[in-house]
Formats: sequence, C-alpha cells, structure tokens
Amino acid sequence: MKKSSKSNILKTYFHYVLKRKWLYLIVMLSVLVIAFLDGYYPYLSGNIVDRLNISAFEDGGRLILTLLLVLFLRGVFEEILYYLEGLIDLTLLDREPRIDYVKKIQSLDFKFHSSKSTGSLISISSRINNSLNTLFNNLNIWGIIHLVDVSVSTFFLYKVSPLVALIFLSTITISVIVGYPLLKWNVRVRKRFVDEGDKIGGVISDNMIGFETVKAFGQEEYEIERLEKRFDKWQKEGMKYLITFRVFDSTIYIITLLSTALIIYLAYSRVIEGVWTTGMLVTVIGYATNMIWKSFNIVYKAKDFMKASVDLEKFVKVMDTEPSIAEKENAKDLGDIKKGISFKDVSFTYTESDDGEEKTYVLEDINFDIDLNQTVALVGKSGSGKTTLAKLLMRYYDVDNGSIEVNGIDVRDLKIKSLRKGIGLVPQDPVMFNESIKYNISYGNPDASIDRIKSAAKSAALDRFIDSLPKGYDTVVGERGIKLSGGQRQRLAIARVMLENPEIIIFDEATSQLDSENERAIQEAFKNLTEDKTTVVIAHRLSTIMHADMIVVFDEGKIVETGTHSDLMSKKGIYAMLWKLQTEN
Repeated sequence: MKKSSKSNILKTYFHYVLKRKWLYLIVMLSVLVIAFLDGYYPYLSGNIVDRLNISAFEDGGRLILTLLLVLFLRGVFEEILYYLEGLIDLTLLDREPRIDYVKKIQSLDFKFHSSKSTGSLISISSRINNSLNTLFNNLNIWGIIHLVDVSVSTFFLYKVSPLVALIFLSTITISVIVGYPLLKWNVRVRKRFVDEGDKIGGVISDNMIGFETVKAFGQEEYEIERLEKRFDKWQKEGMKYLITFRVFDSTIYIITLLSTALIIYLAYSRVIEGVWTTGMLVTVIGYATNMIWKSFNIVYKAKDFMKASVDLEKFVKVMDTEPSIAEKENAKDLGDIKKGISFKDVSFTYTESDDGEEKTYVLEDINFDIDLNQTVALVGKSGSGKTTLAKLLMRYYDVDNGSIEVNGIDVRDLKIKSLRKGIGLVPQDPVMFNESIKYNISYGNPDASIDRIKSAAKSAALDRFIDSLPKGYDTVVGERGIKLSGGQRQRLAIARVMLENPEIIIFDEATSQLDSENERAIQEAFKNLTEDKTTVVIAHRLSTIMHADMIVVFDEGKIVETGTHSDLMSKKGIYAMLWKLQTEN
C-alpha cells in the first residue's frame, strides 16, 4: 500500500473517531488502565506466592486485597471500554461514514457512475463499518493495550531478571520483524481476494436489477454459470489467502514456542540453583506463557490493521474522488427565465483520447437556438446524439468545446441544483423507487398536496389506472417500478414533471411506450402544459412532433437539417426518409 494511501486511510479514520473527543479520551484512559493491570498481574501473583512461604504470612492480607482490587478495577474498566466501544461503533463508525458515503456517491457525476458497477459500490458500503471498527480495535484498543502491556511486563520482568526481560522483549521484536513481510504478502493476496468479491457483488446486482431480461431470454442457467465462474476465481484467491495465514501462524508460533521454552528452562534452573524463589518462578512463567499470545496478538492486530486498510482503501478512494462537474464559487441562480436556450459550437465525447490521438466526438459543432416558450424536436437515428445533448443541457456532463446557455447564462456558471430544478426531464427509462405511486409522483415536490398529485396524474392519463388499484395512490410500485407497465412508468414520470412545473421541459422518447389512446391523451396534456414552456422533445415517432415549432435532425453527431415538418418534407432529406419509413410501416 502506498504511503499516501495509508495517510489518507488514517486521516479518514481519525476524522470519524475524534468527532466525540470526550468519548475517545475515556476509551484511552480505560485502555491504559487495563493494559497496566494486565502487565502488573503476574508480578503481583508471584509476590503472593512468595508470601505463602513465610510462616507469618506477613502482609499477605494486603497483597490479596490488592490482587482483588486489580481484578475488580480491570472488570470495571473493561465494561466501560466495551460499552463505549459499542457506542462509538454505532454512532461514529457505522451511521456517519455510510451516510457520508451515500452523500459522496450522490455528488459524483455520470462519468464516475458510468465506470462503476452498482454491486461493487454496495460491497464497499457493506465493508465500511467493519473496516473502521477493526481499525478502532487494533489502533486504539488492543494495539495500545498490547504495547503498554509489553512495556509494563518488561519493566517487572527486568526487576526479576534482566536476561529474561531481554529474551521476552527480543521475542516480541523478532515476531514483528519476521511477521511484517508475511503480512505484506497477506495484504497483496487479500487485495485480489477483495477485488474478486466485489466482482461477485456486481454479477449478483446485475441479476437482481435485470432479472426480467434474464427470464425473457431464458438465461437463468447462463447467469448461474457466470456467477459460478466468478466464485471459482474468488475461491482460488481465497485459498491463497488462507495459505498466507497458515504460514504466518506457524512462523510466529515456532518463534514464541522456542523463546518460551528457553525462558522456562532458565527459570527452573535458577530455582534449582536456589537463586530464585518460587514466586519469581510463578512470575516468569506467567509472563512467558503470556508472551505466546501477546506475540500472536501484536502481529495479528497488525494483520487485521492491514486487512482493514485494504478494505477501507476503496472507500477512501471514492471519498477522495472529485467530481468532474464542479460548481463555481460564484455560481448564479437560474432565476426567472426570460430567454431561451443556445447551443454554440458544442462538441462532446464520452471517452478521453490518448495524447496525440484525435478525439471521436459524439456531438460535433452543434449550433442552434431554442427561443423562449418554443417547442423544438430533436430527431435522428439511434446513437445520433439526441439524448446526449439533453444530458449536456442538464449538465450531467460538460461540453468539450463550445458552450450551452440557458436564460443567457452558460450552464457552467449556474448553480447545478438551480439549473436542474428549472428543467423537467422525462427520460427514456424512468426510474421508479420502491415506494408508493404518491411518493413517486411527488418525488421532486414532496410537500405537494394530494389534490395536486391527483391533478398531475389526471393530466398524464394515469388517474383511471390508479383509481382501479385497491390501494390507489398508496400502491407500492415495486423495485424500479416492476409492477407497472412501460407505458405506466412513462406516464408516471410525466405526472412527476407536471407536478414540478418547471419552465423548461425535456421529453426524451416520452411517448415511445404508449398505446394510441393514451398517446392522444398525453399529446393533449403536452399541449396544455407547454403553452408557456420552453420544450425539447426527443422522439423516434415523428407523428408526435409534427407540430413542433422547429425540428432539428441529427446524423452521426451532427446537425444535418433544421426546419418545420413541412419544410423538412419538402427538402426530401433524412427527415423525409425517416417519415416515409415510419408511415409505410
């Protein structure tokens, strides 16, 4: 892991942990007390044993009371520690990071989302809490406990035997030195293991979202095979990951076992020689046996720290990502719209070319104006750039060259929220939330009254369908609106825009999924809605835009024709050809 990456991970970790400093300080106090008592306990036990050899058992009662006090205090501080650990985990390491993560995901632009799978982003979210909690445990709880414990143990061991203290400390040091490269190996393998796990999440997410398509093409078995292949790769990396553990465990165990055997041998030798008392033997054996699990735990905590760092690295990477669509500090509100829309020398490509290579533009040298309250239709073959132009207008992406102006202001100089609030979009594939019809219609205007919601639904020719449902407007539409037909989803999206009542409206394929009866009703609603609106209509069905004030024809990212329906028909160009194809069909 790169140094900068580590520093960012620690910075992110402390950002959350230190939000409640008083909690953190009490945790640290509890940790220090527990660590000191753990290190002191074997020494105290040895002293008690020595007192047993004294017939008068001088000061025995005082030592036993001290031992009981040590055990009591450790129990009290341990309970305080566990409670505060749970409180920090619940409030600071679970809730807030995940909310911040969702906020960040929402703030990132389409360029980011188009390059990521939903499954992998969800997998990152699911690991946030566990990773931060592991860091908290290993950095601020057990990491400090073990370090202080080792220091205290070394101090008291030194009072008994400097040689044993040196062996004890050397064993811990050797375990860390030998264990570190093994940990780095473990982390490298875990990165691959985690990546494969994220890919599994992506496949599962694809299946959940696209299950209707899977069933439509009878591809259930194919999808299971695809998932099994992905699991095979994940399992292969998992086996390698397990091997790193076994090598690590065996190495540390051998080091600590040899050292423990040496210490016990020296201790018994000193007792037999009459140099040490029985109490000193008990003290040394207590520290020696503790050394095994202390060595394991110190290096294991380092392993857990590095493991959590790997898991958290992707979270930090997302949180450090800067959106390519940035709002200027002095950005303006859209305000009351008194001017139309202007596209000036607009060129755009989704992909970045390598140095020296010429860009392949999706849109190139687009120039036209939409007057205030004018209805303009964009037509052309699929992939000709119509929908892309709408995305640029909404500023989902920024143009590579040229500019787009709304109300006489470059969209890059406007507040993003203000721009998008001023534009109502009915997309090709409307996204529905797994909530009620009422919730989905009023999504852009959650405070709207039920009467306004019903009026919008009626204008979108959706009221009869809703009234026929047992729960009416409280009917839950299902994941992504699965309980609704394509036409019903489209009409619900139209109702949503009508309720929002923006001054600019974009209909992207808005009537492509409607039957003839509903299409006529929608067209009448459009006419009423757009009388005082600036409207952009993107449609393949040319019959829906015959009465547009202007029609702009696209072909391979360029404007090839403009004019009214009658103008374009008289030109006998691409528009006339498309019209002929549709009317003949």
